[in-house]
Amino acid sequence: MEFNEGKESLSDCPRPGRPKSCVNEQTIASIKKDIDEDSHISVRELSDTNGLSYGTVHTIINEHLRMKKVCARWIPHFLLMVDQKRERVRCATELLNIFEPHGPKRLSDIVTGDETWFLYFIIPPKRLNRMWVDGQGDRPVVLRPGFQSRKRIFTVFFKWPTCSWHFASRHYNDCHILCPECVFPGEISNQ
Repeated sequence: MEFNEGKESLSDCPRPGRPKSCVNEQTIASIKKDIDEDSHISVRELSDTNGLSYGTVHTIINEHLRMKKVCARWIPHFLLMVDQKRERVRCATELLNIFEPHGPKRLSDIVTGDETWFLYFIIPPKRLNRMWVDGQGDRPVVLRPGFQSRKRIFTVFFKWPTCSWHFASRHYNDCHILCPECVFPGEISNQ
């Protein structure tokens, strides 16, 4: 019918419609902005918030933004600084000098202890530490829980022939089940 009207070309005329691809500068900028705001965001979340398919978002991230998702690596938290180590050596040397003249019989007068910390939170699994970085970006690091973390201490002190238990929460009832020979902090002076 159109050929009767004088049309000689077999190609379609330009007309408005759906673009061939959703990948354009605007969508790339939108994805980049979302990743900059939250580097832990998943491809599925980016897909839902931008109204794009999972594959399109993945293509934008990998080919246009040249980013990859990596896991953060753990680095140790240094428990003792150099000054603290020197102070511990000084105190230990001082104690040895005090007890040396009296020989091994005074070792029964030494009270020694140990402590452990129980954290209030669970360390997140590896999959939650993953984040997007660009191709040249360094792998992010996550500090292990340190001094500022919310936690409770459990301390045990030993003195031959008895031991004393100290509970930070001051609930001593369970202690009698664990050790009938317990001496509580207020009772130490009576020994």
